[in-house]
Amino acid sequence: MIETEQLDGIIAAAGVDGASEIMAAFWRSTDDLLLELRNAVEAGDFAGVGAAAHALKGSASNVGAALLADNARDIEDHARNSDKPAVASALTALEGALASTQTAFSTYFAKAS
Repeated sequence: MIETEQLDGIIAAAGVDGASEIMAAFWRSTDDLLLELRNAVEAGDFAGVGAAAHALKGSASNVGAALLADNARDIEDHARNSDKPAVASALTALEGALASTQTAFSTYFAKAS
């Protein structure tokens, strides 16, 4: 779900407070990208879906949010095929993974403090 080695590297480089700020920026960005994804899916804009999913995949990978990165990769793959039902299903899976990922990060940072 999360890659603790990635988080340890962020904490080592930025400290717990800096890492917390990085994570706050990640979640703000994720909210924006999810809005872009939802709007693009609704509009049938597969190029927009792919671009937003690609950006989310990259940012999730950078902070160690492996499950979110995997879900975003699925969306990106389905967008290439213009498969709206599969994109919608993968978006639902990604949205379902958000809460568990946030909990995992919160738990990890609580232990790191």
